[in-house]
Amino acid sequence: MEGPVEEKARERFRRLFQLLHSGKLQVRVVLDGIFGLIHGKAGVITFVDGEKTCFMGSANESRTTWELNYELIWEDQSPEAIS
Repeated sequence: MEGPVEEKARERFRRLFQLLHSGKLQVRVVLDGIFGLIHGKAGVITFVDGEKTCFMGSANESRTTWELNYELIWEDQSPEAIS
């Protein structure tokens, strides 16, 4: 029998699969032997109209994150940051 936690996890994996399969999301993995442990996330978001923005941060989606931790997200739409 599947409980609420498993159902939520299944839905999140389904959404992740759809984004990856559609090409709207790309995931790139950096080997820790080259760069060490990297916790931060970074990326460039391209909107339907071609505009872009980039982000960098360490925020996680977890109960602990929202209740106890200090998380940071930085966003920049400048051409210098996006390139």
